[in-house]
Amino acid sequence: MTTEDKTTLNSLPYTALRDAAVVSIRDAILDGRLKPGQRVLEAEIAEELGISRAPVREAIRQLESEGLLVGRSHRGTYVTTLSPHDAREIFNLRAALEALAVMLVVQSGQSEILDQLEELLRRMQASVNADQMARVVQTDFEFHETLCRASGNQRLVNIWLSMSVQIRALVSVNDLRYFKPQEIVPRHSSLVAAMRASDAERAMRLLVTDILEAGEHIATSLAASQ
Repeated sequence: MTTEDKTTLNSLPYTALRDAAVVSIRDAILDGRLKPGQRVLEAEIAEELGISRAPVREAIRQLESEGLLVGRSHRGTYVTTLSPHDAREIFNLRAALEALAVMLVVQSGQSEILDQLEELLRRMQASVNADQMARVVQTDFEFHETLCRASGNQRLVNIWLSMSVQIRALVSVNDLRYFKPQEIVPRHSSLVAAMRASDAERAMRLLVTDILEAGEHIATSLAASQ
């Protein structure tokens, strides 16, 4: 971070400093600069960002609540290491939530939502063609978040959002390589096609199969690396 960036941060109100620290630490975890099991030092982060330790301390607490950091008594704070069991639990719950979202969207007959999902798929395909996997991952998350929000069930959305950071952490570790790049968009397209046909049962089956397959691949990869 440049001196100019630090000066800009210091001019922000306290809550904005905390939020900036949250984003900075979260991004460092999700892009692999802070690795699972690595200790997170409050003083170092504050110095890097050019801010006081208080907003960094609050940022760390928030990220602990999100499950990205874990505090260990008398030992400090560390980046959470997710286990294969964690991955299977998270993706099983994700599959159940998103299957419900699919059913609710199909029942509502919101064709404009399907148009939005297809536009996201076009963007995803462009990123696949350019071999820009980071953008593929980001657009994939937009696709699934759009689907959940379209359900109209705010509690479903809240639960999905509460676990979305851990999902992102698991996916970023594996870089979405559990599917061949050329398979990613067709899998999503089949889901949207089933929803357009008002075939909620098929759409739910396709989505659950893909999510559970991804979760199992990630769990297997974690088991091999730990």
